[in-house]
Amino acid sequence: MKGSGNIFNQGDTVTVLKTGESLTISKFQYVKHMKKYCYKVSEHPSTFFFEEEFKTDKKKR
Repeated sequence: MKGSGNIFNQGDTVTVLKTGESLTISKFQYVKHMKKYCYKVSEHPSTFFFEEEFKTDKKKR
């Protein structure tokens, strides 16, 4: 979704800041009441993460 405000897209590989684990984004969605995006990953389908939990060099769109 180009220009939607999220940093990561489906299929992007990200690194978790706390663990250093590399994960692949499977889904993302905007959480309106928190005003930020959450992400599900392929490796842990029952867990979600927020953008600030990932290490990145990408800029917000």
